[in-house]
Order: sequence, then C-alpha cells, then structure tokens
Amino acid sequence: MAALVTERVFSGSMEDLPAQVSNVVQVFISSTFTDFQEERNWIMKHAVPRLRKFCQERGLDFQIADMRWGVREDAIDDHRTTEMCLHTIHECQRISRGPNFVAFLGDKYGFRPFPSEIEEEEFKLLKNAALKLGQDPALLLTWFKCDYNMEPTMYCLQPISSQYSHYFDMSPANSILRQQVISRKPTMNFLQPISSQYSHYFDMTPANSILRQQAQKDWWNTVEKLTGLLRNTADSLHFEGKLSFAQRHKYFMSVTESEVQEGLLSGVEVKHKAVCFIRRLDGIEPTHYISGRFTDLKDGGVDLEAQELRERLCMELVPSVIPPSQLYRYTVPWDGNKGVSTANEDQN
Repeated sequence: MAALVTERVFSGSMEDLPAQVSNVVQVFISSTFTDFQEERNWIMKHAVPRLRKFCQERGLDFQIADMRWGVREDAIDDHRTTEMCLHTIHECQRISRGPNFVAFLGDKYGFRPFPSEIEEEEFKLLKNAALKLGQDPALLLTWFKCDYNMEPTMYCLQPISSQYSHYFDMSPANSILRQQVISRKPTMNFLQPISSQYSHYFDMTPANSILRQQAQKDWWNTVEKLTGLLRNTADSLHFEGKLSFAQRHKYFMSVTESEVQEGLLSGVEVKHKAVCFIRRLDGIEPTHYISGRFTDLKDGGVDLEAQELRERLCMELVPSVIPPSQLYRYTVPWDGNKGVSTANEDQN
C-alpha cells in the first residue's frame, strides 16, 4: 500500500493520500451559556490543566474550543455565529486524535434562531404561505435578499447593520438606539447583515450610545416578528405536506441542538470521541427572577414548546446514538440564590 502511494506521489498525483497522524486533542464544549457557567468554569479551572498535563506527557497538545470567547462582532452582524460553531465542531472532528465533542444539556433548550439562508423555492413557499395566512411578507423581503451566485440559489439574511447602523455603536450618546435595534429580531432569506437595517447596532463610539441602544431594541423586535412569521408559515406548509419535518424543524431548532446534531447525530464516529452530560435541576422555580437563565420561559411561564423539543433531544435523539458509557445523567438541587450552587462542586 505504501509503495503504491509513493508511486502516485512521484507521478504527480496528490489524491487519496493517507491522513497525517495528528498530535492534537481538540475538544468542542457545547452547552447553553447562561445555565452551565459553573460547569464550564470548573472545567477550565480543574479539568483542563490535568488533561493538558496528561496529553503533554504523551507528546500531545490538548486544546479546548469554547465559543463563549472569540465570536467577533462582524460574525454577529452577518448572522454567522451558528455557522462558526458548526465549522469549529467539524474542525475538532477532523484534527483531534482523541475525543472531540462534549455536550452539556440541561433544563434550557436555548436560543432558537431562524436559518440565515433559505433555498429559493422554499422561500417562495414561505412567502406565499404568509399571504395565504393573511400575514404581510414585507418584513421577509426586507431582511432576505436573493443571491443568484449560490448553488442552489439562496435567500440570505442581511446584516443587522444594513438597517440599524448604530447596533454596535458603543458611544454613550447612542446607547438608546443600539438597544432599540437589539430588541427587534431578524428573519431570513439570505439573512442580511444586521447593520444593513440598523446602522448603529455595532457603533461603539461613546457619542452614539443612545443610537446603539435604540438599534438593538429595534433589531430584537424585528427578530421576534420574523421568528413568528417563519414558524407560522413553516407550520402551515408542513401541515399541507409541502415541507418535511426536517425542513420545518429548521425554524424551531436551538443552536445547542444544531451543535449536537453536528457533533453526535450527523453520522460521525462517536465511540470514544464524544461525551454527553444531561443535568436536571430539582425544584426549579419558573417564577424565580433568575429562572430564565436555567429554563425556557414564555409569557411569564415555562415555554412548553421549547421543553418538548428539549425532551426529544435528551431522551430520544442523544441516547439513540451515543453509547451508555459515554452518557452521564445527574441531578442538582435548585439554589434560590444562584440557580446552581458551587457548595458541593467536587461532587457535582
């Protein structure tokens, strides 16, 4: 075999070369952010130094990929945060010599953005469904623009700053405009940059803080409207048999499930490569002022739709692909002060 490879290389062919043996162990940490701060901090403080030392003694370089850090504002503006996370997971799978993915799943399903790219035919179905439901598709057409250079042709969500120029404006004078932009939420076709509508969304100058706050508020209001429009139309099309379950699910799925799909459920090898921790909070109080950090809330109560999706992920999808020896379930008592207590952190 080696002789054949050598012969092909000398003849000028660089195809089908054997993969180089990596000396890197790179692990992606996946979780919702607000409810797993204690676990993430414990990992960085206690586990990572020990794992790094263990790997160094064996000539390996241990690395952690944690997307709490390093997401640039231009990625937020262009709605590429999820794409960056999935790309990082793929890179960990590609280069890691050992484990490459660790997931923490809790009582919170997490942020559920709509896709930033929608195929042309599907977008037309959504637009027509909106009209059929008596809803104005103008917001869709404002935020999604067709890119005919893509194959297949896609509608792309525009940058936040395309409409809210002060979204990233950090100057004190524009803080109000920036928050106004953030309060409006985006919809997609080729999801346009936030700044295409909210020019002050990322404006960091002190003089623009009011504009920035207004832009942020306006943006998240937009997101809320777009989310409702896309989910209503996707539901209607699925009921009519025009969208599959998978096509519909794109408009309801959380970022965390997207990461788990890429890290565990996409047909990749998971034996000895991935670990999943599923935590339950015992006695969580949905009306507590910090409960929104640890569970999904809607209209002052538990978001039942999000909880149903979380149960499906934790109880059906994950156990169907990961060996029992790599799946850990644990329960932590609800702490009325912090949500998750660090009093017994070693045990937890």
